[in-house]
Amino acid sequence: MQIFEFHFNPRQENKILDSFIYEPESPEEKRLGSLYIAGELKNSLSRNKKLIENIALTIKKSYFKNPPKSPLEALRRGLKQANNFLENEAKRDNIDWLGNLNIAVISIKNFNLNFTKTGNVKILLVRGKKVIDIGKEIDKKNQDIPLSKTFSNIVSGQLYPKDRLLILANDIFRLFLKENILSEIITISGKEKKEKKIEKELKKIFKKKKSILDNISGFFLLLIAERAQKPKELKDTHPLLPRISKTPFIFSGVIKTVTLITKNISNLFGKLSKNKKTKPKKFPKLLHVFGKFKPNKPAVSSIKLGKLFEFNFLIKTQKAIISDSFNFSFRKKVILIIIFIAVLTTGFYLFHSQKKKRIQEMQIILNESKELITEAKEAANRKESDKANLLYQEAWRKLSPLFEKEGIPLEDQVKETKLFLQNELFSINKVESISPEFLFEFRDDNYHPQKIFVLGKRIYFIEPNKDQIYIFDLKERKGHFLSLASQIKLATNLQGKIVTFSEPDKLSIGGDNQITSEKKLIFPSSPLNLVDLSSFGNNLYFLDSNQKEIIKFLIQNKDTIEGTSWFKKNTKKPSDPKSMAIDSSIWILDSQNKIWQFFKGDFKKEIDLNIFPFPKEFSKIITQPQYKYIYLLEPSNNRIIVINKEGKLIRQFINNELKELKDFCLDPFEKNIYLLDGTKIYQLKL
Repeated sequence: MQIFEFHFNPRQENKILDSFIYEPESPEEKRLGSLYIAGELKNSLSRNKKLIENIALTIKKSYFKNPPKSPLEALRRGLKQANNFLENEAKRDNIDWLGNLNIAVISIKNFNLNFTKTGNVKILLVRGKKVIDIGKEIDKKNQDIPLSKTFSNIVSGQLYPKDRLLILANDIFRLFLKENILSEIITISGKEKKEKKIEKELKKIFKKKKSILDNISGFFLLLIAERAQKPKELKDTHPLLPRISKTPFIFSGVIKTVTLITKNISNLFGKLSKNKKTKPKKFPKLLHVFGKFKPNKPAVSSIKLGKLFEFNFLIKTQKAIISDSFNFSFRKKVILIIIFIAVLTTGFYLFHSQKKKRIQEMQIILNESKELITEAKEAANRKESDKANLLYQEAWRKLSPLFEKEGIPLEDQVKETKLFLQNELFSINKVESISPEFLFEFRDDNYHPQKIFVLGKRIYFIEPNKDQIYIFDLKERKGHFLSLASQIKLATNLQGKIVTFSEPDKLSIGGDNQITSEKKLIFPSSPLNLVDLSSFGNNLYFLDSNQKEIIKFLIQNKDTIEGTSWFKKNTKKPSDPKSMAIDSSIWILDSQNKIWQFFKGDFKKEIDLNIFPFPKEFSKIITQPQYKYIYLLEPSNNRIIVINKEGKLIRQFINNELKELKDFCLDPFEKNIYLLDGTKIYQLKL
């Protein structure tokens, strides 16, 4: 058995972590194999500093004392003594451990596995590419057992070579699952390597995730079975992890069933047809046997892990004789009827078995989500809104695969939980439902604006690759077109003037009624893919997604202006920039919905918003020197997000009636937002 033992942040205040590996020493003890114990005590007091150690020693002493006939009996005896120890602690008014104690106890002898657990500990069995939560059977059995009976059930089963047991504190399990650490561990441990090599690779994974693991406390044990032996199928695949199989099991079971029925009946009638002159005898009975759990009666009961869904058809054919009157046609009909009945019976059973399994899987997801909700409520009560937000989000992600399905088992519970989560998440994430004021709608079939910006009391509407700008006067509520000499690629305002750029290098500057000057721009590199244009002072800034560059032009009284790269050499840059806004810094929005802040050409910080609804695709960023906040547009979620310049969420505006959001802009005083939705213009007062 290869053994790997890890404790993360064991000295965290108010928590005790401990794990113990007891190997047999004497020949008598070797008949019982090895004993593994791992646990944590949350919200611990100083008097319980050695509680887990004392529990482990109590179990070990009783387990190896006067070794009984089997490891199962030894474990049952050890757990009984542990229960007595904890009951005595409770009688001395030491009950702080109740509800805070999470322990797994595992016994392994010659690939025979016996284990139990109490509290939130995950025990996973990995066989090949299948992952099974084998501890969930204990969770089910422990539901109606009082907390004082800490250890109440034992599960027994059989390990096979290359099987892996993962014992994890619940917090560690969740983090490993979320950060994909669990799948990396499963991949590494599934390869035949020496113990030192596996340990080195595990440490490499944990080192890579150090910044995340530094914020959590818990234990992780990995046990790998060794010896060449052919593995068998396992019981349940954990619903949160991927299932990998060549043929859906339920269909392979039906096929196998029908094949066996047909084969046995054909063999039966094949024998009958050879003996036509004797009297007919009764047909044999058709029996099926299923693997099942076998409960035990003692105070600490046992549960045997059943085999996978398996049919055994026992058909005992004797020397059957059938009369001449039993002709072939009749036999054929009987065969078809029996096959039909068998298929119907099998299908009926499989349908209900599958339905029951789906209900169980959904109940597990619901229970785990409700666990997270309870933790989130506790965090909210402690005014830890960020933590509550993360926990509610995790619960939402866990349930989200069930949201779009109708007619599923437990549908009412799913809908009720979804509504609760949505209300809590909307509240924490400051979501406001808005009803912006309608201003006007374009009626020109030849003009379809895609971009807008504000200059003074006017909104300017741009359709790329058109040689016109539409100018709408907010005071008079009417507009007109301004014609240009070239098709527009990008546009902005510069110190109270309209600036338009036409490919490949033409810049036009003017007012509401005419263009007053034109200039040629010289870019420092090519090819270009200019995706945004902004201004600051007397400078224009182009965002080039090809070179991941910002190109700065100082606007002067010259016909030709040469641009320069704004970024300093070797500074960190976004890989796929898409929008830009400027105050004293330059803020860049990338395709991963991250916001990058740069100052004087140097990278300053990166903001990754953790908000709900989960971001899909931000399209535009806006801020100005006089603005207090940064504004983001996300058409796919029909919303505008407002954050401060430290990255903290301030407000969210959502209107699900705005189905074609294209662009938005703000007035210079940060009092009004203007929305372009299809061909309609709306005003939202802040």
